Amino acid sequence: FNDDDAPGGPQLWESTYSMWNWMEILGKVPFDCEVVIDGSQVTQLLRLATSHLSETGPTREMAASCLARWLTRPDLEDSEFRTSFQHWSMGVLEEYVGGKES
Repeated sequence: FNDDDAPGGPQLWESTYSMWNWMEILGKVPFDCEVVIDGSQVTQLLRLATSHLSETGPTREMAASCLARWLTRPDLEDSEFRTSFQHWSMGVLEEYVGGKES
C-alpha cells in the first residue's frame, strides 16, 4: 500500500474496488492472518480502509466490507487497531448525533 491508494489518488475506482475485494477475500483464510500478511501490514490495511469510509460510491462499500471481515477475525480480537477503530467509530457517531441535535 502507498499514498497512491489513498482516497482521491490517481487510481481508477475499479482498481481500488478490486483491491478491497481481494483484501476481503484474503481476510477469509481459515488460519492465523500472520501466515499470509505481516501484522504491521494488517494495521496499515485497516487504517487505509478506514480512510476510504469517507469516500462515496462502491469503493467505500467494499472498504467497509473488508474492514468488517478483518475486524471480526478471531486472531485480531485483541488487536490495538480494533480498539482504536471502536473509539474512532464512536467519535464519528457522537459527532453525527451531536450535529443532528443542533
